[in-house]
Amino acid sequence: MIKMILAIDESNLLGDSNSSNGLAWHHKEDLKHFKETTLNKTVIYGRKTFELLGKKPLPKRENIVVSKTLKDEQIEVVNDLTTFLNTIKDYEKEYYICGGASIYEQAIDYVDEIILSKIPGKHHGDVYFNNHLLDDFKLVKEEKRDDFTIEFYERK
Repeated sequence: MIKMILAIDESNLLGDSNSSNGLAWHHKEDLKHFKETTLNKTVIYGRKTFELLGKKPLPKRENIVVSKTLKDEQIEVVNDLTTFLNTIKDYEKEYYICGGASIYEQAIDYVDEIILSKIPGKHHGDVYFNNHLLDDFKLVKEEKRDDFTIEFYERK
């Protein structure tokens, strides 16, 4: 099963490529939610996201980085995301697409579920989520947290 996990603010902002970690905000509870959701699972993200994470794999997860140029022995690297997703699309194992924006767009046709954190406010950044990626999904559940909301979508 392929899932997408991400957080956006009120203006669909995903991140800030000029920040030290690519995030446009530091939201402790959402980071905790991300960690709890992806722990001991397989996460897939792009080279830029990997570099913003300090070129280190996320601990206690199988890390797969999409890149045509990266050579790194501490993580698995795939150079063609759609070919890889075609290979795993029928697996029972859970895979989490974790960004960035171009990886979300490339992966959307293979995604079964989306876990979307909505962070209140408008923040500074330069990477936005294309809201049309939700067109083929329906909202099935919403969890209100103290200071943000998590929306769960399934493919229609």
